Amino acid sequence: MIKDVNTIFYEAANLSLKQKPTKKSTSKLKQNVKKEPNWLDASLSKLKNNLNDKEKLLQKYPFDPVIRSSFFRLLKHYRKTRKKKIRDFRQDLIDKLDNLKDNNPSQYWALLHELSDTNRENTTSDVSTDAWFSYFKNLNEETLMHPVII
Repeated sequence: MIKDVNTIFYEAANLSLKQKPTKKSTSKLKQNVKKEPNWLDASLSKLKNNLNDKEKLLQKYPFDPVIRSSFFRLLKHYRKTRKKKIRDFRQDLIDKLDNLKDNNPSQYWALLHELSDTNRENTTSDVSTDAWFSYFKNLNEETLMHPVII
């Protein structure tokens, strides 16, 4: 009888609890890995690590004026350096495109396709094309939900 009662409990639990099948796939692991930006280099990474260390120290001693000032000074330096690296990277890319346009058109177009591929990875849409179509189709239809009183 105990065995029968146990099977009843197990069956009831399995019916009430929906268990998701567990898959161990590497695709989820690959999705969570962030691609490093092209402008990031070793000096900026080292600066970021130093900033993280200072931040941990600041969290430990939040009211120490020496630690606070050194943290914010380093934060300001990191932000300026990062912005400068991004600006330099973009300017270098523009210069490269300008030079390749006239000198080597095939490399110019290859670089443009590479840049457009990286932009496509960042802008994925979860909305289906049918949903877009029906949305824009419904924009043109007249709906008299609220009567207009003149």
